[in-house]
Amino acid sequence: MGRVPLAWRNLTHDPRRLALSVAGVGFAVLLILMQLGFRNAMIDSQVEVLRRLDCDLALVSPSKYRLYTTDSFPQRRLLQALGHESVVSVSALHCESEDLFWRNPVEGNAHFMRVLAFDPDESVFLDEEIRSQQEKLKVADTVLMDRLSKELMGPVETGVETVLSGRQVRVVGTFALGTDLGVDGNLIMSDRTFLSIMAESGDGRRRNDRVELGLLHLVEGADEVATQASLRDALPDDVSVLTKDELIGVEAGYWLENSAIGVVFNLGTVIGFIVGLVICYQVLFTDISDNLPQLATLRAIGHANGRVFRLVLTQAALLSLIAFVPAVVLGRLLYGVTATISGLAMRLTPQVLLLVFAMTVVMCSIAGALAARKAMAADPAEVF
Repeated sequence: MGRVPLAWRNLTHDPRRLALSVAGVGFAVLLILMQLGFRNAMIDSQVEVLRRLDCDLALVSPSKYRLYTTDSFPQRRLLQALGHESVVSVSALHCESEDLFWRNPVEGNAHFMRVLAFDPDESVFLDEEIRSQQEKLKVADTVLMDRLSKELMGPVETGVETVLSGRQVRVVGTFALGTDLGVDGNLIMSDRTFLSIMAESGDGRRRNDRVELGLLHLVEGADEVATQASLRDALPDDVSVLTKDELIGVEAGYWLENSAIGVVFNLGTVIGFIVGLVICYQVLFTDISDNLPQLATLRAIGHANGRVFRLVLTQAALLSLIAFVPAVVLGRLLYGVTATISGLAMRLTPQVLLLVFAMTVVMCSIAGALAARKAMAADPAEVF
């Protein structure tokens, strides 16, 4: 009899034990799956705005380590960049998430609202839903509201009127962006409306000649890397020139490497792996202990330790495959529920599935290798 059929029979001869084994290992796989899901959702939610920007290169302050810290640079740097032969247009994006308060029009409570502002005549977002409504923002004190904002912001529909940091504003359209760990809602408005509200709020840091993010569009066929290097040489040190991927990488890097949240989710993934390793080892060790006479018989009739070792590893691999499937099915359901409740971008991507599958196989293989020592140590004379 081949190794795989024997390993399969060892694993499946007791359906009740198999179910318990699959439940134990599946729980560990689900734990890893959810930890990676939360980790990736955190990153995806934080960089979603950046991914939707319409730009080839971006200008930011050198000290800016994430998008929503107030750290601007002189707007004239955009005009200087526009003078480069490879730059066809530039756009200024104003960002604010700490100083503007949105009053719930029903309950009257005020909450922080993230605001993105730009010239409605310019191309800033790739999102066609936003682009198609930019013309509406030319009317003073009008905004687009994220319909994925949390319920505490109140109703999200066209025609709603409320107060934003002392200024009466009206919702003229909606879009879908989503919240993140630090923001409960999003607004888009024109730069004129934004600067007017900031001036009335008495924020001396916000002036017409400074911006948080500059977006550069290059002529078709221009060398992005060469243009970036040329602009870095031409512009002063008070501004950095980044590609779109680098801009996203700076934001993601902050949350993964410099924030406690990233460390927590990474640690949770490691803990899930260790828990799964222990469970799988216990399952295999118990099964080997119960089948020790049979394993000793294999050794007595001439099967080498390598054959016994491969038998246990095959059994571990089969257990990982069986447990992986229901864990993924349940994980997909939990991803959807979590996304609906939290507003985070929980996506079960092929990359996540491949990573979790690889971790599951490695986890069970290590457990199998550790448990196989008992099988290889079985002495037929002592067992019988």
